[in-house]
Amino acid sequence: MANEPPDEPASNASATAAAPGPPVVPGPTRWTGLGGLDPAEPWTVSGWVRTTGRTSDQVLLGSKVGALKLQQWGTGKVGFTLYGAADHSFDYTLPLNQWVQLTWVTEPGRTTLYANGERVGTVDASIPLPLRSIGTEKAGLRGDLDEVTTWDEALSPEQVQADYAHDDR
Repeated sequence: MANEPPDEPASNASATAAAPGPPVVPGPTRWTGLGGLDPAEPWTVSGWVRTTGRTSDQVLLGSKVGALKLQQWGTGKVGFTLYGAADHSFDYTLPLNQWVQLTWVTEPGRTTLYANGERVGTVDASIPLPLRSIGTEKAGLRGDLDEVTTWDEALSPEQVQADYAHDDR
């Protein structure tokens, strides 16, 4: 059974940034509300993540409809969830304490994951882009997040590789 949708975000949640470094999501639950709508496919989202701890479930982006997972409930692998319907995992586990650029490229009925510009795998399923929160109250981000970018199109493999090559980490 797929995970259930998260509770409403707190109205006092906010993100902070320490210069010069990545944004830090505050508090022990490590989530913040964005309040965005969930655009339909196609879409692409990419961001640099550095996880610092393992939990049973870690959400990168979430909404009432679904979530992009850094650690999928039940597998610990990167994936995504359509709440009340299905949990999907890719055959990729984020390393601890190491920066990785993750990119989800989604078209109707199909999602491909890239890690550091290289294709990890494809799942024959998709969800609208969850833009309600970074993390959730029950499945917060444990680590750092930097340079999250969204596109309202499915990037090609060459575009994903070029985006990764553009950064000089």
